[in-house]
Amino acid sequence: AHGLIGIETLDSNDRTITKFEVTHDEWRALYHRLSVQLGHDAWYWMTFEPMKTQVEKAEKVIGNLADDLADVYRDVVPGLRAWNTEDDTLLDEIVFQWIRGGFEIHWGSHAVDALGILHRIVLGRDETPEA
Repeated sequence: AHGLIGIETLDSNDRTITKFEVTHDEWRALYHRLSVQLGHDAWYWMTFEPMKTQVEKAEKVIGNLADDLADVYRDVVPGLRAWNTEDDTLLDEIVFQWIRGGFEIHWGSHAVDALGILHRIVLGRDETPEA
């Protein structure tokens, strides 16, 4: 599907990099530190269903940058930890977990949301259009 040799045949239940996962306590500590550092900038409004048309009135929901960044961390770091072992037998699973196990279904959307908000924070602009 993505042109990665061997990725299509991996069993998604074979999670040999689970020993490298970020614990909930690690995630919670990071989320708390980010929340404190970001302060009011952690919160933002977003369109939950961006594919709806103007007529369909996509609903606005609140997002949290600390949550976005902590979730990306939780999903990407296990692969980095496994990569650092220099165990080449883990490479296929690392890629599989990053792409199919996370990017497509979870951390990819958090990363996109976070990038847009970080851009606004760094540039000091509120680009949210008036309703």
